[in-house]
Amino acid sequence: MPVTKTFIRFAAICALLSAVTTLGVHLIPGGEVATTFDERIALHTNKLYLARLWIVLFHIVIVLSSLWGVAILNWRRAPGWIGLGFVGYLLFALAELFRTSLVLFALNRDWRSTFTHATGDSATQNILQPLLAGWPGVNDALFFLLVVGFLLGNLFYGISFVSSPRRFDRLIGIMLLLWAGLGCLTVLQQYADVRSLPPTPDWIAWTYQPLVRVVLGLWLWNAVPVDETAINIVIE
Repeated sequence: MPVTKTFIRFAAICALLSAVTTLGVHLIPGGEVATTFDERIALHTNKLYLARLWIVLFHIVIVLSSLWGVAILNWRRAPGWIGLGFVGYLLFALAELFRTSLVLFALNRDWRSTFTHATGDSATQNILQPLLAGWPGVNDALFFLLVVGFLLGNLFYGISFVSSPRRFDRLIGIMLLLWAGLGCLTVLQQYADVRSLPPTPDWIAWTYQPLVRVVLGLWLWNAVPVDETAINIVIE
């Protein structure tokens, strides 16, 4: 199966660009800034908060594009691990695209906006209150799928890279396995209620994660020789 140099370079650019969007996703304030019911209701008018949600959607698309490029290049050498890893990343992407779309259009554009404009209409507000009260549970469930999917993707991609004879590949594998380990900590702390483990530092999200994405972008960019327009990937 011929893969054009243009696509691999596109995947590399997506990986490098995702390092930038990672900063936006994690440094622009999200819904956690609203601590009271009234503040959460008012989020549907917060332009910065809404802009961050659109950045999240774009971020997921370019992350998945870059990881598909990685899958294509590593398929022949480690099809099993790469296949499992991409399934994990696909779970991550679908869960987050679904969750963020719900936040944008159901939670904010519909429920919160309608609640705000229904001042004096207690019947409408009474209908919406259970939806608004139940949203955190739905959000946590979808975020759990996101975390588990990305954890599995990093784990299996990491295994595929550490088995490579090339030193740079093995370095990437170690970085991905470390990221998978951090994902395990998140699952144990936030979902399994294991309180004895140390919390994952917040700065990991805006330092280590962009670093790994930059490294993957450089790996993709250099994967095709300058004088070649395409490479052949054999799927057996």
